[in-house]
Amino acid sequence: MKIVGDYHVCGFPAVITFIKNKEVDHIHSVQSHDFIRCFIDKNLAKFK
Repeated sequence: MKIVGDYHVCGFPAVITFIKNKEVDHIHSVQSHDFIRCFIDKNLAKFK
């Protein structure tokens, strides 16, 4: 449960994006395929 508190997870499923050991974005609850695809693309752009 420490992870839940550390990252303020308020719903499941939860996805947290890290870049160089720092949280840069997160989503929780059920999301559509299009929303998740956009989330992934947005975070991959930050990685470049």
